[in-house]
Amino acid sequence: MTPEKLTPKQKVLTLLPEIEGMAMIACTDSEIAGVLSVSEATLKKYAAQPLARARNEMRQGLRRMQWERCKAGSDKMQIWLGQQYIGQRRESREQIIAAPPLYPEVPIEQEPENVVSDATDSGAADS
Repeated sequence: MTPEKLTPKQKVLTLLPEIEGMAMIACTDSEIAGVLSVSEATLKKYAAQPLARARNEMRQGLRRMQWERCKAGSDKMQIWLGQQYIGQRRESREQIIAAPPLYPEVPIEQEPENVVSDATDSGAADS
C-alpha cells in the first residue's frame, strides 16, 4: 500500500519509531496525532505502550540531567530538588521574623560590685 492508502492503524504501527521520538521530547498525544493525521483515540489504541515507554525514558533522562546539575553544585537545582523530594520549603521573611528564637534568652548574671576581679586593682594597693 502507498502511504496515502494506509489505514490509521497501519499508519500508527508503521511510524512507531517517530511516535516514540515525539513522545521522548514531551509532545502531547494531540500533537502527535495531528502530525500523523490520525485521531487521538487511534493513537492511544495502537501506540499506548510505546508512548508510555518513551515518556518514561524522557522523564528518567530529565531526572538524570537534574541530578547531574545538582551534583555539579547548581544551587538552584539543589533547592528545587530539596523542595520536590524531601519537603524543604522556602520561608518568607515574615515567617522567619515571627518564628520563636532557636535558643531561649538566658539572663546574664551580673558580678557583685564588691568583688575585686582585676589584678591591677591589687597591684595598685602595693604602691
